[in-house]
Amino acid sequence: MRASDWINTKKTSGERAPQYEAWRGCLGLAMLLERPDDTQAHGELALVRNQQLTWLALRDVRIGQFPGSPLLNRRDVNTTQAQLRYGMPAIDFTRGDLRNALDFKLMPFAPHLQKIGPRTCGGKWVTPRPDNLDCRDERMFTVLNAMSALMTRAAFFGVDDGGRPFRRSWAEVRPAGGEPFHPQPPRHWMPRPYLSFPLEQVDALY
Repeated sequence: MRASDWINTKKTSGERAPQYEAWRGCLGLAMLLERPDDTQAHGELALVRNQQLTWLALRDVRIGQFPGSPLLNRRDVNTTQAQLRYGMPAIDFTRGDLRNALDFKLMPFAPHLQKIGPRTCGGKWVTPRPDNLDCRDERMFTVLNAMSALMTRAAFFGVDDGGRPFRRSWAEVRPAGGEPFHPQPPRHWMPRPYLSFPLEQVDALY
């Protein structure tokens, strides 16, 4: 369920949930793996080159953060690759042109011919803008949908160590059939960084 779908549900009191509660209060993090066969097996694990990983961050911009500009109340998607910093990889989503971030609130579409005016012969070729996802990118669309669904589940059912809900306003309107859960900390699921060097540079290390 998208957050926009949840906005239209009603609380038990019969009052409609306020629109600003569409903010789910969490950050979605995922990675896209290129060339999965180009890895080095190590028991049940696999060594993957940094260049094979593209990191995705999905975050909700809270409504009201940009008064007078509803277009800036976005659901931003940024991409980046980890960079080596002080001997350890760092994931920095502030690198690059942030103006090209996707807005996952916008409907994805593919390049198409758009009609202009009542005449059937007039039209212009329309392509997705930088903040629109091209729906032909099924892999990206699938990952973002899955990440968005997990963020919604965390808003509904996520609890802290004391059993208190992360988002009380969402917990009050939980759908039936779900169970509260404690999200795992990043150290339990993040890839472990290992440094490696090309064989031709081994002599320079000593």
